[in-house]
Amino acid sequence: MVLRSIKDHLISTTPLAFTLSEIVFDDLGSPIDFKLVEVNSTFTSEMEPNSKRIVGKSMKEWLFLSEEDEKRWMKNFKELTLTKDRKEFKDLLKFKNCWYHITASITQPNYLIVFFRDMTRLKKTETELEIKQKELNLSQAFSQSIFENTPDGVIIYDVVGDGTSSKDYILKNINPACLKIEGWQKDSVIGKPLKLVRPGVDEFGIVRIFQEVWKTGEVAHYPAKVYQENDEYRWFENLVFKLPTGEIVTIYSDVTEKKQMEEKLLEEKEKLKVTLQSIGDGVITTDEKGNIEILNKTAEKLTGWIQNDAKGKPLIEVFNIVNEKTHIPCEDPVRKVLEHGNIVGLANHTILITRNGGERLISDSAAPIKNKEGKISGVVLVFREKENNNN
Repeated sequence: MVLRSIKDHLISTTPLAFTLSEIVFDDLGSPIDFKLVEVNSTFTSEMEPNSKRIVGKSMKEWLFLSEEDEKRWMKNFKELTLTKDRKEFKDLLKFKNCWYHITASITQPNYLIVFFRDMTRLKKTETELEIKQKELNLSQAFSQSIFENTPDGVIIYDVVGDGTSSKDYILKNINPACLKIEGWQKDSVIGKPLKLVRPGVDEFGIVRIFQEVWKTGEVAHYPAKVYQENDEYRWFENLVFKLPTGEIVTIYSDVTEKKQMEEKLLEEKEKLKVTLQSIGDGVITTDEKGNIEILNKTAEKLTGWIQNDAKGKPLIEVFNIVNEKTHIPCEDPVRKVLEHGNIVGLANHTILITRNGGERLISDSAAPIKNKEGKISGVVLVFREKENNNN
């Protein structure tokens, strides 16, 4: 009658799945197992449809999925037989593919009642959140690693006001490369407006790009441009974008050295051009394929071709040479240089056929142009008109 009244009371008062198990003692009176006596309909419908097959079995036989689970939960339930308390356990118990919150108590005479609250959905959500948090942590760690180790300067700005002024962009964070490029101390610039940190920024023109990116969210490239501060001139190239949290980020490179080299190279080219134009001999340079790059003024006069018309053409179209006596075409001197890599000269009695069909008796030599690796990058041809002794 006691067992029946307990069962009837639980069935009528709880929507949770529960089990009623008899405590099994050893000869010394210590609990060693729990034999299943009864389950309610909720247990049958939600946890074990064929519950009749497990009634009468020990808890070790039907409930636990692993030895670890068995060891932990048997210890919990055995301790409960000593305290006689009702206890809610923090750990969830896994049964089949579901997770359950466990509440258990001891009732007289020597029975264990276990309530099962299905927490599978919550557990799944927690697991998904843990996975997403791990992915987020990994992404943040990856981003932080890039931020810390990229050789480019990175500055993150908070935006205040309407973003139209350089005072509206407040330095929030800067990476080590930026500190190295600028020679800044981090504590001395964080929290300060861009205008104060870079006095020449308005003339530099990038604030307009900041404003566009802040309004549109579109990534923008700001090509290399010279930045002046006091008597110092530096070239910076910037990539600007907006974070989902609203901050503006600029990734920039100090390309001053590159620009200086480009300017120096341009200057050297201009000097070479002036030198070539002042030489009294005709000079033609070609690329590694034998196509014309430069004609100096004397070469233009002797060939009848001007620089703009000749540039890019194969040499033989402009420098058309034949034997004076037979008018058989001569071998292309540039082609010989490209093939053999040596300085070559024209044979005697060589005539240059000009663009308008005129003839000039010439002498010449061609030499390879080599790059710093020693590879031929083009040919320079030098020639002059000779007196015709037959006249």
